[in-house]
Amino acid sequence: GDLVGGMDVADEGDNANCLAPRRGPRWRPIITWKGMNVTQSARHAMRLCEEMGAKVACIDVVGVGSAIKGEWDTLANEQDGDGLPFEFVPITGGDKPTEAVWPDGKTSRQKFANLRAELWWTMRERFRKTHEHVLFQRGEAGGAHHEIEELISIPNDPQLISELSMPLVSYTSAGKIQIEGKKEMRARGVRSPDKADAAVYAQNISERKIKFRFR
Repeated sequence: GDLVGGMDVADEGDNANCLAPRRGPRWRPIITWKGMNVTQSARHAMRLCEEMGAKVACIDVVGVGSAIKGEWDTLANEQDGDGLPFEFVPITGGDKPTEAVWPDGKTSRQKFANLRAELWWTMRERFRKTHEHVLFQRGEAGGAHHEIEELISIPNDPQLISELSMPLVSYTSAGKIQIEGKKEMRARGVRSPDKADAAVYAQNISERKIKFRFR
């Protein structure tokens, strides 16, 4: 499959900008950097995506991320009218979920409070299926076969592994799944899951053979 990059933009304090590349079900080591202003980070991220041959770059455009989007729009106009060397997909976690249909027959809009919840839950499903697939290959109880593109392989990165389990899950009064946001996490003394968010954003293009749309 095409190489896709997911980026979480640093918003304050000691947080780092994170760029998570993936090809198919395999996530590559996440690239992080600090100490740059928005313009520098935007150009650095574009250069990284271009050098790694990314076909798509998915960036959180909430808060400071909107400044990255603005800079990329400017850079696109500087490319002699050719635009960016990859497709740019802006992501806003508070947007409505997609219209993807889940195995229980419900759409994402029926199951999730917002797009952030859908993306994080989809990542969770990848790990569940990978666990079941490994058990299946070992001939152990609880195993099940799943298609390779539905699985996940991540780098042996302790910070990423830790962050993937940090956000709490809750339910709205209507029974929809919602995932704890960064502000709520900071309120209870938990650091921002920058690497995990970047990894989650990188999976958005083709999930369960259904096209996600973020327009």
